[in-house]
Amino acid sequence: MKRPLATWLLIAMALAWLGFAPAAQAQTCTITTTPVAFGVYDPQAATALDGTGSVRLDCSNYGTVNVALDDGGATSFAARRMTNGTDLLGYQLYTDTARSIVWGDGNAGTDTVDCFIGFSTNGCVSTLFSLRATRTIYGRIPALQNVGIGSYADTVRITITF
Repeated sequence: MKRPLATWLLIAMALAWLGFAPAAQAQTCTITTTPVAFGVYDPQAATALDGTGSVRLDCSNYGTVNVALDDGGATSFAARRMTNGTDLLGYQLYTDTARSIVWGDGNAGTDTVDCFIGFSTNGCVSTLFSLRATRTIYGRIPALQNVGIGSYADTVRITITF
């Protein structure tokens, strides 16, 4: 059975296209963070204090980037805490505005976040066809913690996998 000329042309174009496929390039990303800003904590307030921060990924290629957070200076995700000298102020970081999903490394009941560089998905905001994605980090300090006056801080490391 003879194939029509159009079929042969399509096959030839497909093979030619495969010959021009770009070489794979390694993904590189730069991370920029805005610390979670809680404001002033009142140990006598009956309501939790919420704050937000962000992580921004500027990458060299489109694709999925997984973002994980460690437990900071704590021994577990359940015990995240900020310090001021010997005083400890408990807090938590979340992936959602309801502050119900703990952002961690995927272990101990925590979740990570996948951002697709170039598209706004999964809470990650990206301008169409840009190589940047920004994701909000939601924080909460539980109410009625008996702590001293001062500035409290913690350092949380971010790990990205692509």
